[in-house]
Amino acid sequence: MVEAYLENHTDRVKERTIGIEVFQRDPDYDTNQDSVVRTTAAEIRKKLAQYYLEPGHDNELRVLLPQGSYLPEFRPPAIAIHTAAPTPPEEKAPAAAGAMRQRLIGAAAALAIVAVAGLAGYWYSRPRTSELSLFWKPLLEDASGAVICVGQPRRVYIFEGSRTADLNDKMVGTLTTPPASPEVRQKTSVSLSELKPAGDRYYTVGDYLASVRLAEFLGRHGKLF
Repeated sequence: MVEAYLENHTDRVKERTIGIEVFQRDPDYDTNQDSVVRTTAAEIRKKLAQYYLEPGHDNELRVLLPQGSYLPEFRPPAIAIHTAAPTPPEEKAPAAAGAMRQRLIGAAAALAIVAVAGLAGYWYSRPRTSELSLFWKPLLEDASGAVICVGQPRRVYIFEGSRTADLNDKMVGTLTTPPASPEVRQKTSVSLSELKPAGDRYYTVGDYLASVRLAEFLGRHGKLF
């Protein structure tokens, strides 16, 4: 921005041009959706204000970035510099011009440093591809449909035999009555012949929740399953 201003190329100091040349945006990018230029300009204004509020900068040439514009403004220092002895008239103009030039260069360098700091902050704060996204990428990019398989627990049994009803009432309970106390259940013996594997009829709550979350994830990314 400073270089374009000093070279009198104010036509380049526009939001879209800055977005293309500085932030590598596409020429037809939507400035309403992507506000990186406005956000960075606001950060530069804040940094400049903080810089001139610090002690020792009262006598420096002020570089401002007005609100709603990307063209810098240069203003004289708020406090005049008092010299010990007057300068002869024939030497005053060259000295003042040289001093003003040095201040202008210093202010431009300070603004450039602030701009670079703002760009660096944006670079490190921008969203990056997470390891979790990289993990799911092969599955999501595969054209074939996914199959969700829910494992069935092996150690699930039901009672069978002549004591089925009694054991269910005592060990499990019913919809209207609770099971027996822990002491009674611990003292009740059950033989292996009275147990029947029933893992094919049940699945765990954890597996159920995992399958639901996976189905929601695949559907959100448009993946057939």
